[in-house]
Amino acid sequence: MTSATGGGRPQQKKCMGRKGGHPSPHSSEHGAVIAWFALTMPLFMVIMSYVCDVAWLSLARGIIQTAADAGVLAGVQEIDFDRLAEGEVWINEEPASRVSLEYLSANLGKSLAPGQIVLFAKSVDVFNTGNGDLYGHPHMSHPTVCLKAQACVRLPVTGLRCTIEVHSDASIVPRRRT
Repeated sequence: MTSATGGGRPQQKKCMGRKGGHPSPHSSEHGAVIAWFALTMPLFMVIMSYVCDVAWLSLARGIIQTAADAGVLAGVQEIDFDRLAEGEVWINEEPASRVSLEYLSANLGKSLAPGQIVLFAKSVDVFNTGNGDLYGHPHMSHPTVCLKAQACVRLPVTGLRCTIEVHSDASIVPRRRT
């Protein structure tokens, strides 16, 4: 940088240390970057492992939720057609439960990491129509298949194991005649 002095002649500012503004080899700042790098690198690695594990946990929850959604959608299709012919919408409980669990297991088996997600608890409840207050559930006035699944997920970086629980339900809503 230059600056004008009283005589109109530009004068160059003096730099500290050697030519080009670099600190001299005898400066107390020599090696400071290496020290900062050595001190902050472990912290950076811990933060990155946490970020990777949280991302994997979120991905695993999405995989399990998608498998549960596929299971209940398959189970809710097990309609009793004899009752449907009489005008009543009814889900066959045993086939709906079996098909829901089969679809849940099959879809988890096709996930991105089949060995890192282990399903250890699952339950399927089938609720058929009532009078608007179905088994203590006032919001379930239509035939519904409910699935609850718990899975153990191994985190890839730290190796810790976490439990994820998901719920999914699907209902049959009869058509309204206009």
